[in-house]
Amino acid sequence: MWLFSIIFFVFYIPGSILIGRWHRYTQVSTDYTILIKSNTTLAMMIRILLDIKTGKATKEEILEVRNLMLDIEKKEKDSFR
Repeated sequence: MWLFSIIFFVFYIPGSILIGRWHRYTQVSTDYTILIKSNTTLAMMIRILLDIKTGKATKEEILEVRNLMLDIEKKEKDSFR
């Protein structure tokens, strides 16, 4: 019984560490991908930035995104207090 326990732990501990590391790295990239694809504010900001760069954005859209960014900055500053 002692021999089985020793062999089990010799293989189980390194195996579980390796499987855990692999899962963490694959899961984190999946989580970020889902987060980015579901974030409508980020998608709007990137679209407006691309439109500004290519000259397709209107002044109203640029002003709207600027005000949105200011609101986000204010909320972040207030949350740190």
